[in-house]
Amino acid sequence: VHVAVDAVSARQSLDHRVALQRMASVGATWTTTEATLFEWCVDSAHPQFRAISQLIKESAPPFPESHCP
Repeated sequence: VHVAVDAVSARQSLDHRVALQRMASVGATWTTTEATLFEWCVDSAHPQFRAISQLIKESAPPFPESHCP
């Protein structure tokens, strides 16, 4: 199981961190949405690579440090 840490949340940052830690303790791997999208492309030769890259550059909101695991 891979968990995109920037795609899950909780009302409180402590709850977010604890939930991620609990998932990791049973084998979940932390990742990000951006990393997942580029992994799905495999490399820059993928037909959707440029579109995904542009979308990420245009719309990626900053991830608040308070939500970092």
